Order: sequence, then C-alpha cells, then structure tokens
Amino acid sequence: MRTVNYTDGKISNVAIGVSVSSMVIAVGILTYPRLLASKTEAADGWVTLLTAGILSIMITWVIANIASKFPNQSFLDYASFLLSRPVAIAISVLYIIVCWFIVGYELAFIADISQHYLFDRTPTEVVVLAFLLVIVYAVSGSRNAMFRMCFGFMAISIIATIVLVFMSLPFGDFDHLLPVFTTDWKTYIKELPNGILSYTGGFILLFYMKLNRDPKKGPKSAAIGVSVVVILYVSIYLACIAVLGNVTTANTIYPLVELANTIHSAGFLDRIESLYYVIWITTIFLTCILAYDVSVMIITDLFPKANKKYITFGICPIIFSLSILPANYYQLGLYASIVGYSSIILTVLTIMTLNMMYFFKRKKKQEIKQ
Repeated sequence: MRTVNYTDGKISNVAIGVSVSSMVIAVGILTYPRLLASKTEAADGWVTLLTAGILSIMITWVIANIASKFPNQSFLDYASFLLSRPVAIAISVLYIIVCWFIVGYELAFIADISQHYLFDRTPTEVVVLAFLLVIVYAVSGSRNAMFRMCFGFMAISIIATIVLVFMSLPFGDFDHLLPVFTTDWKTYIKELPNGILSYTGGFILLFYMKLNRDPKKGPKSAAIGVSVVVILYVSIYLACIAVLGNVTTANTIYPLVELANTIHSAGFLDRIESLYYVIWITTIFLTCILAYDVSVMIITDLFPKANKKYITFGICPIIFSLSILPANYYQLGLYASIVGYSSIILTVLTIMTLNMMYFFKRKKKQEIKQ
C-alpha cells in the first residue's frame, strides 16, 4: 500500500510549480489586457507579454536555484550565512511588509470588482472583511492542505480559461490581430516593466523551497509554473483583441470579464460571465493566502516560539487597514504600481546579493582547499 507522503510537512515539485502559478495569476489577468491594448497597436501587446514572461521565467529560476542550494534551510538561515543575520532580518521584515501590502491590494481589488458585478449596495468594508476572514481561516490551518487547495483551484481556473479562449474563437474577427509589428519598438521597451509586474510573485520560493522534498528539481518546476502563466496570459490577450478589438479592449475596465460576457452557452447559462467571475476570484484568493502565509512563515522564523494561529489572527487588523486605503479606481492603480515595483526591486536586489555572496564564498572555499 502506498503511504501518504505529505504527512512529513514537505511538498513536491508539482506543488512548487502550482504555488508559483497561483501567486503570479492575480488581478493582472483581469486588468492588464486593457492597459497593454491602450499602449500598443492591434495585437502587438503579445510581444511585451512574451518578452516580460521570458524574463520572469529566468528570474524565477534564479530565485529557486539559490534557495535550492540550501535544502531544508529557511530564508533567514541561509541569508544569515551569506549576508549576516542583521541584513537577513532586515530583508525578512521588508518581505513581511510587501506581503501585507499585496494582500491588502488584492482585497481592495476584490471589493472593487465585486461592487461592479455582484454587491453594488454592499459597503466595501463588509466585502473586504468577508474575504479576509476566509483567507485567515485557510492560512491558520495545515500548510499542506493549503497547497492541495491551490492545486485544485488552479486546475479549475486554467481549464475554464482555456475553454473560454476556445469558445471565443467563433466570435473573433482575426482582422483585429492585423497588421503586426506596427507599434514603435520604444513602446515595447517602455511597457516591459509593466509587463514584468503582471508576473510578479516568484519571491515566495525564497521561503517555500525549504519545504521541497527534491530541491534540485525545484528550479525547473518553478520555471514550468511561470511558463504556464505566460502561455495563458498571451492566449487571453489575443482572444480579447480578436473578439473585442484593440479600441474596445483599451476602453473596458475588465476586458476578460467582458470577453466572457460575449460568449453564449446555448441556453445552458444566460450569464456565463458570472461563473467565470467566481472562478477568477479564486485565483485572486490563492494569491492572497500565499502572500499571507509567507508573511506568517517569516514571522515564525524570526520568532520560533510564536504560535502560528495567534500570528495569523493578530495581523488580520493590519491587513484590513491596508485593504481599505484606496478610495477610488485611480488610487487602486497607484497602489498596484507601488506594491508591484517595490516587490520587484526588493526581489532583484535580494537575489543579486545572495548569488554574488554565494559565488564569493564558494570561490573562497575552493581556494582554501587548494
């Protein structure tokens, strides 16, 4: 009889790939096609999405690779070895803050889109609190159960999105995709940072890799996880342009929801966009629980005697306060830019420093042996 291998608290490489995909697929799947279409001609935005995706795959691989060099060690442990403990603590605290702001932004976005499509008379604070309590409940439980939930929800989301893209083909006008490469190359470069923002989230591997049973294969699994997201994003963008056109996509707040609204299900569902709305909300929910859980993990690494459940419930008021900061859609966009760029800058500086110090320490060790 085969034993249940997740009772040891470890996770597989499949879970590593799924966790990265779950973290990366967030609100960008709903909003970024509009932003990209407003800056590019026809369907040329796929160039930016693909280029940014390749760069994100490389960054994710580097993150997983440096973390895999120290199996079964927390970020605090190997960062203390490479950089010094005060620096490791400082970086850990910064990541706690970044994770809190990510959850706060995602909750604020959920409240905004929920008022557009579901709860138009419900106060924002009530919607945020309802989602936040579900997140707290998920994080306070078993971490392995959380990863299994990510696998189930991600499978449903990916399959549903693929079905949507194929269902939209008969409604598409492929002349909307032409002509190609008419956008100025300077625009591609200018939009590249925003493209990378839509793939942020790989930093969680700095902390989750210690749970991996087979760290050597972790970087490959992480890269595959982001690759799935890249293919999904490019397909969604092309479907939006083909069905809605560049101008309509650029002037629609949530193009993907509008894309679902154009698909008729032959009498099975009159408002199929409501079903897809619920499915996509689960992807945002997964991003929230992963970011929330990473912050809890960092705090428990800093304070080993602290109770996980007390920490999970204790930071709940902080997250709630951060989630009600944006007062309108403009502030929500500004919030996203600040959180996204902060995450990217912190992650790039961290992995560059870690890899440099790892290289110097390994070189010094080899010189001593000789």
